[in-house]
Amino acid sequence: MSVYAQEENVLIPKKLFVPSPTPIPVFEDRSTNIRLNVEWPRAIRAFLKNPFLGTGYSSITLATDNDYLRMLGEVGMLGFVAFVLIFVRITQVLIKVFPFTKDIKETDAVLLAGFVGALPGIFLNAVFIDIFEASKFAILFWLMLGLVLGVAHNKEYEQNN
Repeated sequence: MSVYAQEENVLIPKKLFVPSPTPIPVFEDRSTNIRLNVEWPRAIRAFLKNPFLGTGYSSITLATDNDYLRMLGEVGMLGFVAFVLIFVRITQVLIKVFPFTKDIKETDAVLLAGFVGALPGIFLNAVFIDIFEASKFAILFWLMLGLVLGVAHNKEYEQNN
């Protein structure tokens, strides 16, 4: 088999088709690799530098992609415990109005149930991204939280009087 075609005493090279081998798939998730090998160890090192007070806000760079590690690294155990205590107090307030009684308006019950149902997902999401620092989310979250706590306090006040 010749690699040249002959036309009128002129040799012209033939184009041979050689299939390229299929590349071996790389079992790598770049996002997870960056988190596990760069961002999270950086936050842990910052936490270990000063476990009680942390290294200060914005000391870990732009992203850590784990809100809890970011808090531990930037504000230490003191700031982390303070943040957790905010949600402990919120839970105490919301438990007082649960279970929903018939005297709670339907719209208030939907608001309370929807927010309480969303909280576990928000806390899980904070493991993978800096959700509480994201202004698009944080503004609406704290606004909704204030609304929910206002409704809960009103119901608690009505139940006591």
